[in-house]
Amino acid sequence: MNEYIIEYTRDDMPEGYVSRAIKYAKDEKAAIAFLSKTRPDKQGFFRLKRGGLAKLKSITKEEKK
Repeated sequence: MNEYIIEYTRDDMPEGYVSRAIKYAKDEKAAIAFLSKTRPDKQGFFRLKRGGLAKLKSITKEEKK
């Protein structure tokens, strides 16, 4: 399993706030699936599992030490 750090902004939070989530998955698609109901569209927008709207900023794979 790989560790992925997902950074995203939410529409229900103040401007400039960046949320981060750490997910353990075999690839980036699986990591996003653990966080959201839908896949990000071309602009990076996706629906969170609890109903909020978010925009993907980055996905970073952390290497094991």
